Amino acid sequence: MNKRVVYSVVMVLVGILFLSVLLWPILTGDLSTGYTQQNTDTYELGKLMFDNYGLALIGVGIVLFVSMLGGVYLAKEEEEDKE
Repeated sequence: MNKRVVYSVVMVLVGILFLSVLLWPILTGDLSTGYTQQNTDTYELGKLMFDNYGLALIGVGIVLFVSMLGGVYLAKEEEEDKE
């Protein structure tokens, strides 16, 4: 298979994954948490984020990891055949 075709397919899949991770919280539920206290500490903020948006946070972490791997792959120089 051609490298360009494989690269295009992978980029389309990554784009679909990225959009699904971004749109998932909006499409699946209520974004209001009912938590209106202004002064919070980091423990409460972390608990709130992982209780309400845990799957989205994990998805974003995976997307960032994959994009980092893609950046490393693109930055890597290809070896030329010396024949």
